[in-house]
Amino acid sequence: MLGGEGSDTYLYYLGDGNDILREGPSTGQNRLFFGPGIEESDLSFEKAGIHLDILVRNASGSVTGTVRILAYYSTGQPPWIIEFDNGDTISQVIVAPGVPTNAPDLLEGSPDGDVIRGLGGGDDISGFDGDDYLEGGPDDDTLRGGLGSDVFGVGPGDGIDTIRFDPVERAPGDVDVLRFLSGIDPADVHLLEFTDRGELLVWPDREPLQYVVIENWDTAAAAADWPVQSIEFDGGTTWDAAAITSRIVTTFTGSDLNADGVTDLVAIALGINPFAIDLDGDGLTNLVERQLGTGLFDSDSDGDGVFDSADADPLDPHVTTFPGFSGDPLVIEIFTPSNAVVTP
Repeated sequence: MLGGEGSDTYLYYLGDGNDILREGPSTGQNRLFFGPGIEESDLSFEKAGIHLDILVRNASGSVTGTVRILAYYSTGQPPWIIEFDNGDTISQVIVAPGVPTNAPDLLEGSPDGDVIRGLGGGDDISGFDGDDYLEGGPDDDTLRGGLGSDVFGVGPGDGIDTIRFDPVERAPGDVDVLRFLSGIDPADVHLLEFTDRGELLVWPDREPLQYVVIENWDTAAAAADWPVQSIEFDGGTTWDAAAITSRIVTTFTGSDLNADGVTDLVAIALGINPFAIDLDGDGLTNLVERQLGTGLFDSDSDGDGVFDSADADPLDPHVTTFPGFSGDPLVIEIFTPSNAVVTP
């Protein structure tokens, strides 16, 4: 619902479901009124970027509906009053920031510049206004920069991180950066734009089961409107808008770029490079390597001097090929009853 200019009143009653309220910059006083049967004790509050989520719960604690007030914590947002049928009011909602732990955390910044680093666990990190540095750490994390020029830090082994971007959180002059920390080489990083999903996947192919999902991505849009304007690396390499555009491979859900029988999205989820069918050139496809447990980037996984594809057991250095044979698999058929001794 969009109220527009002036002082607006929104009504929410039991059973109303999930509502989204949007207000532009205004000097008016906006009101959210909860009808009979909903009291302050029935509500819980969560920050989602610069937005406020209000969860309506029943007597058993189950969520029965939600109200999201867009840009509630944004500079210039008109004031809100939350009112109840019993006469109670709430003039301001402040959600206390979390403290990083090794469990999943909700970590939130302030209207100023913040540095927030998650630990283990799948964290949800929001910077809000200001120039923020956000780093999820190990496991799969969600990062929201908010207004300001923000930096999203990603290191080796950080799992699957998602950068969530809402265009209302971008002001003129804001420049956001995806920064890879030490241990991730620019030569190993690939960019795939899934046009049907509106996502850019940034994937370091030597880091299995790790990539960054950037939501609301459209390469055709102006670079200033992208969720991030550049990608930086620890060694000093920076990819600007032109470099990013030149490296993007366009694909879609269900596509199989290297025709190895595994769709691109599934390949990335499995840690398989969707661009190359045989990364280490040992004669085994990436999919077969994953099935056998051999190295994607090591043509001789057991170090016995024989390519994995020619090795009788590519994971056991004591078993290579049978003497006198080229390396092709040896098949011995024994028919019973028989007392014959079968030799190569």
